Amino acid sequence: MADPKKPQRASTQLNTRRELEGEGFYLQTPPVSLIMLDPAASGEDGNALVWLDREEWQRGEPWDPDFSTIMICRAKLFAQLESSMEWPQVMSRIYRLHKYMLQREKAGLSFRYFFGVETNGVGYGYAMHLREKLGPSRVLTLSTVAGDKDRVFSEKGIVMPRLAGLDHLRLSIETQRLKVDKDAPGTKDLDTQLRSFVWARPGRPEALEGQRDDLVMALALANWLLTKVLPPVLKAEDKSTGTYGT
Repeated sequence: MADPKKPQRASTQLNTRRELEGEGFYLQTPPVSLIMLDPAASGEDGNALVWLDREEWQRGEPWDPDFSTIMICRAKLFAQLESSMEWPQVMSRIYRLHKYMLQREKAGLSFRYFFGVETNGVGYGYAMHLREKLGPSRVLTLSTVAGDKDRVFSEKGIVMPRLAGLDHLRLSIETQRLKVDKDAPGTKDLDTQLRSFVWARPGRPEALEGQRDDLVMALALANWLLTKVLPPVLKAEDKSTGTYGT
């Protein structure tokens, strides 16, 4: 029985790899990686790139009484790209990341990786170009919609309701299911944007006038894709029944 006088670590406070291992978890697979592009459509918005790794930790096997899993997304990069950047410059940045991720995958350090593109505005062109160059299985597209229903799919394909997506981002941060590597480039830019993100008008949280929210939205989109769209990897086989855990 646990000592009532000794503070107990809540499962939501597991954050570092060492702490997870100390709690009996082990990394089930190499990370699933996602590079999210949120292109600027117009106005003062800029292009934004976010790179997330999703780690899936498991304790025990599916038939064990204490079987449990934990899924954590770790932010590796935030890049605020000016809206004045021309198409070739943006694509060059993406292809450099693609080359690095491909090397990482071939080396066995990453199970798989994807590119995500928000397609409400000019993103459709980026998505089609990336699908042609990298293959359709590498590129996921989604659009943002109004409303607060927690929809994932609609007649438009993959969607992220703006309010639901931002609320999901807040919850992921508060429960430490979304972590930022301390040395991740662009974290200061993200911090600045998070601090200026407010209810600027009824029903629409956004940046204060004159401030940016590109990285916040890109992070929300990436978090939505990794936790609600890309399925978790298959669990270990149950040797006693010949079936797989779900």
